[in-house]
Amino acid sequence: MSFPCSLVFQVNRSQPQLITPAKPTPRETKMLSDIDDQEGFRFQVPFIIAFKNNPSTLKRKDPVQVVIREALGRALVHYYPLAGRLWEGHNRKLMVDCNGEGVLFVEATAGVTLEEIGDAIQPPCPLLEEFLCDVPGSDGILGCPLLLIQVTLLRCGGFIFALRLNHTICDAAGGFGELDFGWGKPAFSGPAKALSPVSFYVQHKKEKEDGILVAVCLPLKSMERFQQEFKRMTCLETLEILNNNKPAKIMSML
Repeated sequence: MSFPCSLVFQVNRSQPQLITPAKPTPRETKMLSDIDDQEGFRFQVPFIIAFKNNPSTLKRKDPVQVVIREALGRALVHYYPLAGRLWEGHNRKLMVDCNGEGVLFVEATAGVTLEEIGDAIQPPCPLLEEFLCDVPGSDGILGCPLLLIQVTLLRCGGFIFALRLNHTICDAAGGFGELDFGWGKPAFSGPAKALSPVSFYVQHKKEKEDGILVAVCLPLKSMERFQQEFKRMTCLETLEILNNNKPAKIMSML
């Protein structure tokens, strides 16, 4: 189903709240690896996960938002660095202050069904601002919550689980496609915005292989710098003369 431009609906949100670990956690500082604290990784990544209505859950005492909120608090006991804050040390080295301040959580309801939303749930999702509240002062890299979650109950009984994570502390959320809160697997799970990965194919001969494809995904400015450095470091003209091979850049169609 394509996105109907005339679709208008209201979203009612509760006040954002900080969810802290359900039990005391270690107060310590953890240094990020040299890979994770690169300048090119210092950005936020939004994801949207959609769940259909599951009639078997109608007998549940608590609404979905309450169940997820409480589960989040318990999960943070084991993943307590996510409840901390990032700071910079010497030479801009990133570190996590595991202070247990918590992650941001927003409960919401929306007067729309998953069927009415249709393909608009896919990237680039035009409804992102409805399903993921940009809490003022929360979108920074340093001193801000590392995770923002909004759970929106839909008119059909399904719900949208949207989150924004700090990429320096979390990898891509590919595993969320298997996420099951007891409502079954998601009807959709993926990034809310299309990124612009660039792939480099380098020819070589090794047994039955003809080459290797290396996918790289960075923010736009970092990607432009990467392409410049890649060209300089590999000396394309020299490689072409010596090996009669030339890496080919393949732009993603996302």
